[in-house]
Amino acid sequence: MNEKISKIIDFIKNNKTLVTVIIGFILVLEPTREVGWRYGNNKKINNLKNEISFYQEKIATSKETKDLKNNPKQLEKYARENFYMKKDNEDIFIIDED
Repeated sequence: MNEKISKIIDFIKNNKTLVTVIIGFILVLEPTREVGWRYGNNKKINNLKNEISFYQEKIATSKETKDLKNNPKQLEKYARENFYMKKDNEDIFIIDED
């Protein structure tokens, strides 16, 4: 056992340049794999976040439509705000803040 260890130590002492190159090569390759892995996962995370926001908007829209169908006051409010509808005895003034 000691002979094997001493042979390994002698090899390292005699081939310092080779050992240094091998260790350097390992150190250079390892972060590359991690960066690629992180990039792929970050891309997946961003896609999932976009999907979450899309579905949250869809849910909010469906709740709003459901509320419009069930509540006539909400329907009137929505029509007044979005389509500028008015009653016969009212005047509407639209102020543009550009």
